[in-house]
Amino acid sequence: MKDYKSLKTSKIELIKVTNSSSHINTLFDILKSRNPQSSISHTQLPSYKKHKQFVISKPYRYWFLILASNQVIGNTYVTRLNEISIKLKKNNSLYYQEILSLLINNLKPLKAIPSKRRSSFLINVSARDKSLINLFSKMGLKKIQETYKITS
Repeated sequence: MKDYKSLKTSKIELIKVTNSSSHINTLFDILKSRNPQSSISHTQLPSYKKHKQFVISKPYRYWFLILASNQVIGNTYVTRLNEISIKLKKNNSLYYQEILSLLINNLKPLKAIPSKRRSSFLINVSARDKSLINLFSKMGLKKIQETYKITS
């Protein structure tokens, strides 16, 4: 796996997340500002201590802060299951397209593992995030499944 410190275009720069206090604090601020409509996994905000432990655990294959005009506008990561997540402080379709293009043009998905991992990148989207669903449709991304939560 190539160790990217940063990736950039003329509009954005992706900076590799480190265990620095600055990155941990920035990621926590982004997490606190997230729109509940876009959340899939968070039902409530974790404590700062749990957040810090999570960041230090290096849970993702690649994890970057997203900068535009030298300002942090969000973060993006790629999991070991070839899933891409892009979280912006404010939805901006131009940034989503630019970030996605930068990621898929520089990173390669891991090889498929039957019943575990596809050979292509995936993006999971909250069913409530209509603007992102519309954007991905306009971008020509193919919807492949719907997921349902079972509550008992």
